[in-house]
Amino acid sequence: MNDSFFQVPAEKRGRFTGHYARLANGRFLLADSPDSGNFTRAPKVLSGGGGLVSTAADYLRFAQMILNGGELDGVRLLQPGTVTEMLRNQLPGEMVPVLGTLMKLEGTGFGLGFNVIVNGRDPLRGRNGTASWAGIANTYFFIDPATGVIGLVLTQFSPFGAYAIDTDFRHLVYGALQPGMKR
Repeated sequence: MNDSFFQVPAEKRGRFTGHYARLANGRFLLADSPDSGNFTRAPKVLSGGGGLVSTAADYLRFAQMILNGGELDGVRLLQPGTVTEMLRNQLPGEMVPVLGTLMKLEGTGFGLGFNVIVNGRDPLRGRNGTASWAGIANTYFFIDPATGVIGLVLTQFSPFGAYAIDTDFRHLVYGALQPGMKR
């Protein structure tokens, strides 16, 4: 993963996009500049769960490594048992469903680093064991070990969760994989 950073190097900023905020009138305003914004400076805290920027190609490599049980391109990065635990709900039953930023994530627990579907009643959202995460700029990804599918949506706008991007995207993906299934 050569294009994932907490601070985007100057030589890579030409490929880095801004972050936009949607205003009440529906227009967008540049909220964080790719030339002089937050990601052009060293962060105070390095947090992989909040502040890492990446490309679609790098993010896909990470997700593929998880889907492969911790191995990518013949290199073992995580032990298979570690990945199994990452993709297994670690919460006791009374803590499920997980509370997301804006809503309860029905049928969802939490593994080690991901939301994990534990009671998949909606086949158009993913099966039990499907792991996912979201980013503040309305970025979403999921890894479905049962089907071998990785889904990745990258946008650059806020407010987070203002649209059902994740749900709509999953329904499109699973609907295409399972013709005849309806929302």
